[in-house]
Amino acid sequence: MNAVVDPAGSETVETGADERVVAALLAKGRLKDADLARARRLQEETGGSLLTLLARLGLVSERDHAETCAEVLDLPLVSIKDAADLSVASDKPLTVLYIGDRDPSGMHMSEIDLPDRIARYGGDLTIVRVAIDDQDTRVESNVPHFMAKDKRNDPRYHWFVENYGHNCWELDALSPAILRNRLEAEIVLRLDREAWSHMQDIEATERESTRKFVAGYAASISGHASK
Repeated sequence: MNAVVDPAGSETVETGADERVVAALLAKGRLKDADLARARRLQEETGGSLLTLLARLGLVSERDHAETCAEVLDLPLVSIKDAADLSVASDKPLTVLYIGDRDPSGMHMSEIDLPDRIARYGGDLTIVRVAIDDQDTRVESNVPHFMAKDKRNDPRYHWFVENYGHNCWELDALSPAILRNRLEAEIVLRLDREAWSHMQDIEATERESTRKFVAGYAASISGHASK
C-alpha cells in the first residue's frame, strides 16, 4: 500500500468514482436527469463533490446514496447495529474511522449520537474522527470555513457553539488527497503488519507464477504457429 498519494491522480480517481455512482443512480431510477443537470450547474459555480451536492440538495436519499456507493465500490454496507454486533463477536478491538463535517450535525453525530446508539445495542468499539478534526481548523491548514450562525436553525446549534466555537468546516473543503492519505495512515496503523507482509509475499509469488505461466503459454502458441 502506498504511503503517499499523488494529488492529481487522487482527483482523477475521485471524479471517476463519483461518475460511476451517478451512472448507477440514474440506471436504478434513483436520480432524475433534470436533477443531475441542476446539481452539475451548481457544482460548476461552487465546486465540491457532485455526490455530496446531490445529497445536500435532497435529490438523492441518504439510503440510496449509501447503497449505490457500496454497490459500485464493492464495499460492505454496515449498519450501526451490525457494527455493534461485530464488536461483541470479534476477539479484537473494533475501530470506526469517522469522516464528516465539523458543524452542529456532524460533530453531534460522532461525539454523541453514534456512541449512544452503539451503547444501546451493547456494542464496544472506538470511534476515531479522522476528518474534519482539530488540525484542519488551524489557520495554517488553509481549509475554508463558515460561521456557525449559518446553522442556527439546527437544534444542535447551541450545543455546538458551546463546545466547539463559532466556526464550521465542511468535509468537501478538504483535499481528497489529504483525506485519502489520512485514512490510509489510520488503517495501516491498525494492521497486523506481520500478517499483512505475509499476504503481500503470497500475492507477489502468485503474480510471478501467473506471469511465468502466461509467458510459457505464449511461447508455446508461438512455437506451434511457426511449424
